[in-house]
Amino acid sequence: MLLFVYMVGATMSLVSISFDVMVKKQYDSYFQYFKLIFLSAFEAILYHPFIVFFSLRGYWQYMTKKNFKWGEMTRQGFTQETTSKPMETTIS
Repeated sequence: MLLFVYMVGATMSLVSISFDVMVKKQYDSYFQYFKLIFLSAFEAILYHPFIVFFSLRGYWQYMTKKNFKWGEMTRQGFTQETTSKPMETTIS
């Protein structure tokens, strides 16, 4: 069963990469596509367990009504130079 789930995920990755090759061609070389295919083989082994773990952890914290505190976040904005000169316009 686990092999079936892995193969479904790998197939979906290969289909989406193949679709990109045929339609969009977002990447410059085929080497980048081979790299995507290689990394998609390890997605189910390395990346997906982290997603499952943190999702289950979040559900558990939600169900047990843990107090969440984000802390205070103040808006800083963008700093701008105040020494800019006004634009001079000449009409001739």
